[in-house]
Amino acid sequence: MLFLYALKGLIGSFQGRFAIFPYYTKVQEYNNWESRDLWEYELQFNENQLQMLLLHLWELGGTYFDYYYFQENCSYHVLSLLEIANPDLFLKDSFFFSVIPTDTVKVVLAQEGLVKQVVYRPAVLNLMNDKRLRMTSDERKLFEALIKGNITIENPSFTELPVRSQANLLNAYMDYRQYYSMQEDSNHEIKIPRAVLLARSRLPPTEDNDQTIRFSSPPHQGHGTDRFRLGWGHNDREPFVEFAYRPAYHDFMAKMWVMIKILKSFLWISRFGTTLSQNASD
Repeated sequence: MLFLYALKGLIGSFQGRFAIFPYYTKVQEYNNWESRDLWEYELQFNENQLQMLLLHLWELGGTYFDYYYFQENCSYHVLSLLEIANPDLFLKDSFFFSVIPTDTVKVVLAQEGLVKQVVYRPAVLNLMNDKRLRMTSDERKLFEALIKGNITIENPSFTELPVRSQANLLNAYMDYRQYYSMQEDSNHEIKIPRAVLLARSRLPPTEDNDQTIRFSSPPHQGHGTDRFRLGWGHNDREPFVEFAYRPAYHDFMAKMWVMIKILKSFLWISRFGTTLSQNASD
């Protein structure tokens, strides 16, 4: 069955379709439910180009295309949409054998003036980890005790903390509860104790930290997908020549700090702009 599934993807036996969702639903799905980091590439399109893109998407709503894993896949057709919006773009011409999401991001970023800005949107679990790393050693122990239910927010060890530390700890605790609720087999209802919400509401808002720790690398900084390798040597019996080709993705020979995991892509379209988003999955 697995072999048949792979074969159908190689010979274009699956139907590919376009679907339009509110962007916040995909953020909820990837960022919160699945706890994946998102990298957003905001595109520089004017109002007329956006209108053309939307009209073309409407035309495609009732049809489908033959889906191929390597060539005419989701990334390929996202590039097609961008070319419809701006006919001066020739993004698909950069590809021959395979169209990989990381490579499409690099091609888009290479176009002068096309990408307005790159925005990192950390997963909910990484938001918690960012706050936890900013705690002192004693605050982290208190945070872990709160998670385990060993203490409550009425405990003097919490109430005697500085206001800023209390806010940071409660924010981290709510991030954890949100992540934990999303992992349960339920309707993904976020279960945060009312006492915690009341306590946090009594504290002043914290300033947004622009220096959020990045827990993943942006896709455009990742290594290339295709790699040829030629080698030669000699073993105990005879010389040998080695030839290898890696068609895509990551292996153990690549540098870890630019490791890019398997990616999906989707397009956010609104009257305010267009964003090509990439999310990393395990």
